Amino acid sequence: MVSSDTSDSFSNSAATVWQRIPWLGISVAVLALVAVFLWLLQGSYSRRTEEALLAQAHAAQAIADAHPYSYRSLVETQAQINNLHPAFIAAIILNESSFRTDAESRVGARGLMQVMPDTAQWVHDKIGGGGVIDFDTMFDAETNVRYACWYLNFLSNEFRGEPVLVAAAFHAGQGTVRNWLNDSRFSPDGRTIALESLPDDWNTKIYAERVMKAFATYKRLYYEQTITAGATP
Repeated sequence: MVSSDTSDSFSNSAATVWQRIPWLGISVAVLALVAVFLWLLQGSYSRRTEEALLAQAHAAQAIADAHPYSYRSLVETQAQINNLHPAFIAAIILNESSFRTDAESRVGARGLMQVMPDTAQWVHDKIGGGGVIDFDTMFDAETNVRYACWYLNFLSNEFRGEPVLVAAAFHAGQGTVRNWLNDSRFSPDGRTIALESLPDDWNTKIYAERVMKAFATYKRLYYEQTITAGATP
């Protein structure tokens, strides 16, 4: 049996030991470790955030680099004259020539918007040019865009401003698109054709898909919330 004196002595000794433990120092050390951990965690989060933002910036720059916009003033002027969206014109130019005035296709289309000889002459007659057009003028940026945008405006009026139909007609011809509209396999209402419903055996479907994608990108890059309603397509 332990005496009360022995018990009290043990308790006093334990209390003394307990009191001698440097709790303040331990607490400071623990807080310091927590602070270091949080600092490292914050640093890691900041680095990840910076890396994510940098990746986003690089991706955005890559998109911008893939969508150049030369002759913007000319495009915007002709867009206003012909009631077109400038982003749609830019998308056509990107897909036709990548903004090269000297571009010429294997079938004879020329210039920024790859105008064909018969189309150039037809537009020339419609706008009162008179005589036979000098087709070399299609290498001139201003003449090429003016003629092509007049034609796009004509197509827009013909196809009720439907950008898919306008793009398809610019590529395949208005007669071809009218035939598709009269075919229930492609057009259920005879007025519209969904992008995915364009005939698969025509390059026009791929062309229209690219134009519509570029159209959306140019709008986002250059015209988001800046173009008033009414411009078509």
